[in-house]
Amino acid sequence: PGSVDVTVYYTNFNSRAGFADNYGLRMWGWFVPPTNGNYVIYVRSDDYSEVWMSPNDDPAQKFLIAMQNGANQEYTNQAAASPPEKRYGTNYNLVAGERYYLEALLKEGTGGDYITVVAKAEGEDPPVNAVPATVNPIPGDWFCCWADRNGVAIDITTQPQDVTVLETRPVTFTVAANISPADRAALVRYQWLKNGVEIPGARAATYSFRADYADNGAVYKCRITVPGLTVESDEATLTVLQDFDPPQILSVGSLNGRQIGIVFNEPLDPVSATEIANYSINDGAVGISKVELRLDGQSVIVHLGPSEQVAPGYTVKTYYIADVTPQHNAAPELTYTGGTVVRSSWLNQDIGTPGVDPVFAGSAFAGTNAPRVEVYAGGSDIWNVADGMHCVYEMVTGDFDAIVRVESLRYVDPSTKAGLIARDSLDASSRHVAMLVMPPPPGRNLFVLQWRPEPGSTCTSRHRENTPGVPTNSPAWPNGWVRLKRTGSVFSGLFSDNGQDWTLLGTYTNASMAATLVVGLAASAHNNTSTNIYTVAVFNDYRLQLTGPPKILNPVYAGTSFWADFESVAGLTYEVQYKNSLTDPDWTVLTTIQGDGTLKTFTDLGPLPPTRFYRLRVVGP
Repeated sequence: PGSVDVTVYYTNFNSRAGFADNYGLRMWGWFVPPTNGNYVIYVRSDDYSEVWMSPNDDPAQKFLIAMQNGANQEYTNQAAASPPEKRYGTNYNLVAGERYYLEALLKEGTGGDYITVVAKAEGEDPPVNAVPATVNPIPGDWFCCWADRNGVAIDITTQPQDVTVLETRPVTFTVAANISPADRAALVRYQWLKNGVEIPGARAATYSFRADYADNGAVYKCRITVPGLTVESDEATLTVLQDFDPPQILSVGSLNGRQIGIVFNEPLDPVSATEIANYSINDGAVGISKVELRLDGQSVIVHLGPSEQVAPGYTVKTYYIADVTPQHNAAPELTYTGGTVVRSSWLNQDIGTPGVDPVFAGSAFAGTNAPRVEVYAGGSDIWNVADGMHCVYEMVTGDFDAIVRVESLRYVDPSTKAGLIARDSLDASSRHVAMLVMPPPPGRNLFVLQWRPEPGSTCTSRHRENTPGVPTNSPAWPNGWVRLKRTGSVFSGLFSDNGQDWTLLGTYTNASMAATLVVGLAASAHNNTSTNIYTVAVFNDYRLQLTGPPKILNPVYAGTSFWADFESVAGLTYEVQYKNSLTDPDWTVLTTIQGDGTLKTFTDLGPLPPTRFYRLRVVGP
């Protein structure tokens, strides 16, 4: 420690892995507990390490509290070498806001290297004995340290602005700053304050929330801190107006015709929003089994009866659905006509062991006129010997060419995943091939082609971090286009920034993959620790093209009408034809449809004869 070669500031108590061989390291700072209570301090390292703590902020009073005498041993909170009179057991009663000097020493030989220090409240489970990335080291927000302030500057370039908004509507305050020197910018910390009081959890450059009328006149500002300097932004005033207007329907859509998404312009009263009697589909001709208020509070999923499925063009009516304001504004009736269906052949479910992995119950939602699907997913990963994920899928036989744009992917973990997948079955350990993206920074922000060659085997992947010579492109958000093609036993993974010009990431051959596969959208949070942890993957512009002649898919007969789908090819023109008997001499044209590479739906309005036959013909480019 007396002969320093490199000084580094860390954002948590976890040293950089793979730094060097044959070196010593000292990490230190003042631990500031967030709450009163007994704390247990654990350490794990590669190689030898010691952790020292002082009963106050004086480093001279430090004593040994934990140690490791080798590489990658189990996490320990023991320090047998400590004098008994200074150990006070392994639990330390600490006071919130007080400073306690904490120091870790590491002696590295050769090979891997790291040190991770974890603080747990008494009674909590100890950290998992795994690689450092799988545990939560003491965060930087729980530390303070001495820093040289010479040459440190924070220049606020964007100040928070005054906002006027209706109650319950979203509010966003933003601050931006240039920080020098550059090495301090990575260590910046934000803390928003309301009327001079710190707002718990408001620790980003942007602070968003829904306005309450009680917030009217509140003043907000942001405190920006880097080692050596703290500055505060200008104040911004929030003006909140009372809302006397009822909710309005913004959009309606359906994932598959079996559930209908309705998006309103403001948060809804949970009681009236989930009452089945407050909804009507096609003037009551379609049964409803359940209405679910989504996590955003202002959209619902209307689940239809077990045998019900609507075609595009359905009508939705709502009755006396109130908002969450004290006024409980409600419209007697709202009507939306011309509802769309993204893909009538789709189903969706969690893959894994629901309630275990994933512990978060996933879902899929479509609630606009666009082919836009939001997938909410928990789960441990799409990887290793079994998957924990959410999947939107259909069964596809033979060769196919699937394309989708991943518009956004909510960061949960650097390796959160979303994209296209083809798998033998819905079993968690099934063979699969997937073309995926990982989230933007602080995520890994890359495209990956991966596969599981046999049921229950480990996975293999191909991407810029593990395969020399592959394309190094990052997703051009919101244009994270991915493409997965099957040609016999060969699967190809491609990516694009515009959906037109494609770059091949790689191919994978597996003659054991089934003839008929589960094909569709996949997402996994890559974090399965809580029912409150999930990612949101937004997909758009999904297309699936099959080789060979066009096929009529997903036929439905209901309410004296018939409808069905087919996969179109861009640039081709299709005729839908029918005859009432195969002995009739001629086919009659029902409709002509221009192909654009998406799933197309045709409808034959009733009443219909007892028997009718349909066929598709390609009639021209």
